[in-house]
Amino acid sequence: MMEKGFTLTELIIGMLIASILILTIGVMSGVGISSYNKLSKQAEAYNDLYFGVDLIERSIRRAHTVSVDTTQNTLTVDSFIFKADNGDLVYIDTANANKRNVIVSGATNLQFVPTNPSTNLYKATISDSIRLDEKNTIDLNVSVNVMRRNG
Repeated sequence: MMEKGFTLTELIIGMLIASILILTIGVMSGVGISSYNKLSKQAEAYNDLYFGVDLIERSIRRAHTVSVDTTQNTLTVDSFIFKADNGDLVYIDTANANKRNVIVSGATNLQFVPTNPSTNLYKATISDSIRLDEKNTIDLNVSVNVMRRNG
């Protein structure tokens, strides 16, 4: 008479197949989570950078006074001072007790180069590599040309 059930060999093969499936799903989710975290950090860095560029652009367009100090690499727009400071791109609000506001942080060798090629034309270049984690860095290189309206 034939007994119902699985043999030991069938159980071991079934467990092996289930283990391979679970391991594959685990590896795929780990890769997905890692990619999401990397892209999220990249998006945050680019968002901060473009916020800063937009802020510089809007500030210059509305400004009554704009000055560029090429020796200190600072851009002064009315009561705001834009500059690189210890790996951060910051703006300092001199009308608000010199409040320091960070635009881009975590840079290792931030280059902020404002220039004044002509009377009402201003250019700011921001470049660096930002370390996201132990393995990943992103390169930043943005230039903005702005014509001042209130000249």
